[in-house]
Amino acid sequence: MQDGSIIINALQLKIQNGEIDIISRESGLDLKEYIKGLEKNSEVILSFTGQKVLVKKVETSDTFNQKRIFNQIAPNLNVENYYLTYTNGGNNGWACISKKDWIDDYLDQISEHKIFITGLLIGPANCLSLLDYFKNQTIRISVYDIYFSQTGLKDIHNEHLDQSEDYTIGDETIGSKHLIPLAGFLSEGSENIHHSENSIQKIAPIKLNYKYFQRFKRFGQITLATIFTILLINFLLFDYWNGKYAEIQTDLAGKEALIAKYDKLNTKVKLKEGIYDAFGKQNKLPLSFYADRLASIIPKGITLEEINLIPFTNRKFLKDKIHFEEETLLVKGSSGNSFVFNSWLQDIKQFDWVSEIEDINYEHTEQDAEFEIIINLSE
Repeated sequence: MQDGSIIINALQLKIQNGEIDIISRESGLDLKEYIKGLEKNSEVILSFTGQKVLVKKVETSDTFNQKRIFNQIAPNLNVENYYLTYTNGGNNGWACISKKDWIDDYLDQISEHKIFITGLLIGPANCLSLLDYFKNQTIRISVYDIYFSQTGLKDIHNEHLDQSEDYTIGDETIGSKHLIPLAGFLSEGSENIHHSENSIQKIAPIKLNYKYFQRFKRFGQITLATIFTILLINFLLFDYWNGKYAEIQTDLAGKEALIAKYDKLNTKVKLKEGIYDAFGKQNKLPLSFYADRLASIIPKGITLEEINLIPFTNRKFLKDKIHFEEETLLVKGSSGNSFVFNSWLQDIKQFDWVSEIEDINYEHTEQDAEFEIIINLSE
């Protein structure tokens, strides 16, 4: 807003049994209203957009280098004074930056109310996670016009008009104001989203504390009961248990360094697993394994356009839930000859990791034929 304040549009989501439930949707709240409505020790992922966020198209790169990105935006900017979210959007890279002190003020206000901020995203570029729903479309997300190509974000235009439109994702209607929080959640853990070092340093300790809080919440009562029992026994048999306690403390002190190193490595693993770890949908073999095998037997006249491991079910929201097809490989492409295509299918069936091929969709166009096949993977 022009006076420097913010308006909050929020989605409350719940992950249970590998599915996402939309609990509530809120729009137009100010910060005090938003904090008041949150339970203490809640987890939130924040996405900042609007007039105080600069969105720039930059050269794409296989590696993330924040100094290189800032040099493309404005070489004289002090990197430490800004938060950055970078998205590799297909043919282009998108850099979204905003002043650190402005955002920190709101982060501190939220944290003071015992709210855990486990994600910080700047700008609308994380909407790349909505590509599957809006390929080759232009949609309004919050105050932005987002232009999707077939493979990524083609353009982002900031209109600074606070208008809302409704979009259908599957059977669910979602307002444009709520697409930003949804995209922020879906992009958590994405390899295409990168953050500046200062934003990682700000959020990583909070995420770690939230993990410890959840662990304590789950096992705290049992732990407290155990400690009370130990203390009671120690009170009754002080000399004996005091000696045992001293031995345990000595042994524990020698292992604290190993415990600290384990927690640090475990935290890095959890951060990289991201959303797929929450869903419980990690596959035994990486997508590159199947892609390499399929590519090794592609005949002339077959062109692959997409390989998707564990795809969304019909790519739709079903009753506020996101569903996945486990042990499934979705392959799309084009073929110039049906005989070659059928022969290629027979070759695919020879792989020992292929259980069966079903839902073959083969449609002729003016030049070639487009196909879509679903491969069920063997366990």
